[in-house]
Amino acid sequence: MKRIGFCFALLLLLGCPALAQEARITLKLSTQQKQQLPGEPLWVQVTLTNDGPGSAKLIGSCGDVIGPADYGSNCKRAILVQKPGGKVMVGGWSPSCIPATPLPAGQSVVCNTNLGGEELKIFQSPGVYEIWAEYQGPGPRGGAHMADEPAPITHFWKGFAKSNTVEITVVSPTGVDRQAYDTYLKPYATGKKRLLNSYTGRESVMVKGHSEIKGENLLNAILKRFPTSTYAGYALRARIPALAREALTDLNNPDGTLRRWSDRGGSEATIQGHITKVQSAMRTYAEAAGVFLRAHPDFAYASEIRRGYAMCLGLTGHMPEAMAELQTLGEGSGKEAQEAKAYLGETPKKKVQKRITQTP
Repeated sequence: MKRIGFCFALLLLLGCPALAQEARITLKLSTQQKQQLPGEPLWVQVTLTNDGPGSAKLIGSCGDVIGPADYGSNCKRAILVQKPGGKVMVGGWSPSCIPATPLPAGQSVVCNTNLGGEELKIFQSPGVYEIWAEYQGPGPRGGAHMADEPAPITHFWKGFAKSNTVEITVVSPTGVDRQAYDTYLKPYATGKKRLLNSYTGRESVMVKGHSEIKGENLLNAILKRFPTSTYAGYALRARIPALAREALTDLNNPDGTLRRWSDRGGSEATIQGHITKVQSAMRTYAEAAGVFLRAHPDFAYASEIRRGYAMCLGLTGHMPEAMAELQTLGEGSGKEAQEAKAYLGETPKKKVQKRITQTP
């Protein structure tokens, strides 16, 4: 009899979600940098961890929980910013990082996001800003559920989690940064114009007095006119040539790499023409990247730019300079530095020295 009662209780526990052990979700927020200029893109990393003991089905989109948009739910994925003076600004973070299946106890998911171009509106004034993340599962909703609306899904984790708070110091731009900001970015910060995807999107609205950026990507205009400004670094980061993002081992055989990349069928003349076009773009990038890195060796994303710079140099006949850049890259930290160290470690020292000292 006792055994029957035990089995019944066990089945009841396993079969009844209300009696199952609740998961505990915690958030951790970090940023790439702690100080920035007005309008610099702010990339935020949010790590969601299930501390257990049970698994948790996380909500990716509020639309997964409710039907029509006007049928409210208090679920949210938000990045909140406390401005000097007390005003809180809110931005969302992408649901694409949320797994479709329940998150097991002891596991984490990492979400990388920015503020969607709103940095210009949020970080206008110098000062210290506080940033944190919040995650809210579906809960009580306002309004009546209409008969023809889909019933709300109820099996998501319904708790609330708040991350640690990170301070960001916004400083006033000076010198060429001030010129770039006043010329191209301030009109967006103070007006109603919005820049798409941290001002990397195509912008068709002309800024008064600067017709050259009408219909042109705003970062292209900044890079062209203010190539040593901090803002130009974001143009270079976004515009690393596709071939320069390939494996560093492609530098072992530049001619073969260029041919493999450019051979898409057609005559030899067509292939050579494509190689010429690819190398021209890489030379253009290398010229701009070199100028920028000399002015901003400690830029937040300098390692990404330097890696692309090295690849462009090596694939355009400047292998000694490419190897020197990789050695500089390897002296740092992060993913790109580890990759450079691994590549240089696999390359025989005599071969590396020869590449550095030879005349291109």
